[in-house]
Amino acid sequence: MPIHCEIPLKNLSQTEFGPLAYSVLGDVYRIHNDLGRYFDEQIYKRALGRCRPDIRLEVPIQISFRTFHTKCKLDVLVSDSGVFEFKAVEAFSPRHKAQLIHYLHLVGLSHGLLVNVRSEKVEHSFVNAPMTRDERFRFVPEQRTWDSGLPNASFFRETLLDLLTDWGTGLELPLYEDALTHLLGGQEFVVRPAEVQFQEQVIWRQDFRHAAEGIAFKLTAFEEEDSLDNFEKHVDRLLAHTALTAVIWANIGRKVVTFSTLKAKRQGGEK
Repeated sequence: MPIHCEIPLKNLSQTEFGPLAYSVLGDVYRIHNDLGRYFDEQIYKRALGRCRPDIRLEVPIQISFRTFHTKCKLDVLVSDSGVFEFKAVEAFSPRHKAQLIHYLHLVGLSHGLLVNVRSEKVEHSFVNAPMTRDERFRFVPEQRTWDSGLPNASFFRETLLDLLTDWGTGLELPLYEDALTHLLGGQEFVVRPAEVQFQEQVIWRQDFRHAAEGIAFKLTAFEEEDSLDNFEKHVDRLLAHTALTAVIWANIGRKVVTFSTLKAKRQGGEK
């Protein structure tokens, strides 16, 4: 299986998940009152495991596609049905919610809970997966601007579509990027620097993921058309200040996966 959790999981409805979440939070509050707020998150998780027999910590998830293999871990799994992500931070950020959604989508669960143990009082935030498993596999590929004649362009497009057919949309972009990087030749070949010019002088070298020599690739997950337009404008500026000739771009939306080729505008040439 492309995504495998060694524990058979039960997907709870919102009505079922709520009482479980509040039961766990009651234990977390008591632990937090006892320990205070300055331990690492691992301490609170292990204390919770001592309090409840239905807790599993750091449950592994195996992820594979062709020759690419990786794994991640569910932070806290309760009753083989509730995913709880613990943080020890000053405040929640959108990144924390996105991470929990990623885990929910990976294992096909609908509801989870973020828990922050660093705050004066325990903070929590309910997180719902925005898509069902079936919805994540019902994407439509489209082409905004696309040049299949560029080196590795067809391989990039076909491989990403096969990957999404196996994994679905809605996962964190670095996972897709790591798989593509592996299949395009590995980290040493794909992640390479390009010179950055400003006022006709080279001021630095920045790493980009390359699909081929002089051709970078980029994944995004925008849902609004305005965001696509804005991204394209900024890539035009990027290309104007590097020696890159093009950026192969795939936007992995929830329902539509859009492929584009953005080419450098050189003096006397065309985009």
